[in-house]
Amino acid sequence: MLRKINFIPFVVLCILLGGCASSVMKQYIGKDIREVYMEHGKPTNTFVLADGRKVFQFNWGESSVGSPYGMKGGCLLNYITEEDATGESWVVVDIKYPDRLIC
Repeated sequence: MLRKINFIPFVVLCILLGGCASSVMKQYIGKDIREVYMEHGKPTNTFVLADGRKVFQFNWGESSVGSPYGMKGGCLLNYITEEDATGESWVVVDIKYPDRLIC
């Protein structure tokens, strides 16, 4: 019985952390990707899709075991962007993140 009681808070914590990445990412939709840089540093990777949109990938929650963003190893978060009308910046139009319990 004691093991079940200790397991319940762990499950609740996992569920709460699972929604954190998407909540953080959604706030950047419609904004310049440089705002993500200011908050999370440089991306791990960037590449251009066949339709011309550019993807910026960031590692999230990887810094340490005690990170509030997830478990060590983190998640690869993808911000999909389109070039703005001036051609001077990339605006976040979509997000993709791993479909798993903790991210």
